[in-house]
Amino acid sequence: MKLDEKSVGIISEAVVANNALDTLILSGNELGNTGAHYIAKLIRFNTTLSTLDCHNCDLTQSGDVNDGV
Repeated sequence: MKLDEKSVGIISEAVVANNALDTLILSGNELGNTGAHYIAKLIRFNTTLSTLDCHNCDLTQSGDVNDGV
């Protein structure tokens, strides 16, 4: 089962509050541009995550992460 935009939103909220997680692998999931917004929020607020793998996640340059979630 692959994650979608809604799933990554739920994961993002959990990771923002997680002070122990240092690696998150999301590769191969269909996150799309809405998922990119959630990932941007995650990066902005989580201070312990050092590795984030989101290759092959259907992300494009058309999404503007500055739009917010």
